[in-house]
Amino acid sequence: MDKIDKDLKLALNVQPYNDDIKIFKCSNEPLNFIFNNFDLRDKKVLSVLASADQIFYFLYNGTKKIETFDINGLTEYYFYLRKWCLQKRKKFYPFFLSKEELFKVVETVVANSKKEQQAKDFWNRYFSINTEMMNSNLFYENYCNPWIVNYFDITKLLQELAKYELVFKKFNIFNNVEKENNFDIVYMSNILQTAAFEEDKLKGCRENLKKLLNSTGIVICSNLFASKEEFLDVNEVERNIFEKDFKYEPIYSYDPLKSDYTTSAYTYTKK
Repeated sequence: MDKIDKDLKLALNVQPYNDDIKIFKCSNEPLNFIFNNFDLRDKKVLSVLASADQIFYFLYNGTKKIETFDINGLTEYYFYLRKWCLQKRKKFYPFFLSKEELFKVVETVVANSKKEQQAKDFWNRYFSINTEMMNSNLFYENYCNPWIVNYFDITKLLQELAKYELVFKKFNIFNNVEKENNFDIVYMSNILQTAAFEEDKLKGCRENLKKLLNSTGIVICSNLFASKEEFLDVNEVERNIFEKDFKYEPIYSYDPLKSDYTTSAYTYTKK
């Protein structure tokens, strides 16, 4: 069984509890608020791939060197699907298209690399079997931040995407990660919050980040807790573990959904 066969079997048999296999259709992070706090031009970045929204933000804001990771290898296929929908229909998300339009997008792709051809083969086969398409168990039914779509000039984003070749590695950031490159920024989304009070996992991640970052590198984390109290409880444990090697700094922004200022994100800067 080749890689596509294995991945297709996974994608077609996702159960509601298979969180390591599900794909985020879109980000629910306030990315425009978070990214406005940083000069990202000419930085070398390692970012979680997830829904690919994060990668689009980096490209749009002048980042030239971006490598990606995720615990879920299927996210690599989703990146290409989103790229094609932008190129062929100027649609920011695949679920903005009908089933017929989406199938046609994939059919008409001319792959420019082996990885892109694999992604085309994967989605052609997936969509020919799964009539639910974007509404299957493969995708999280997560809330999508409505400000993301309006942030982008699609023409400018397409120009940046045309110059970018995806670099992706599948790994769990809480396990031992082999050091291959040093980065100025590691974008973690809310991955640290998923470990919550699991101190061993947080310590393992801290050691990985120390290896992956250059001497003045920073980790950018988002906060997706609904309650301030829950965030403070989890964040205190996390900070106590990271403070040995990293300096913590919160990022405040106005949340229109809560009509209040909140810690939308925070950073750890390597000491």
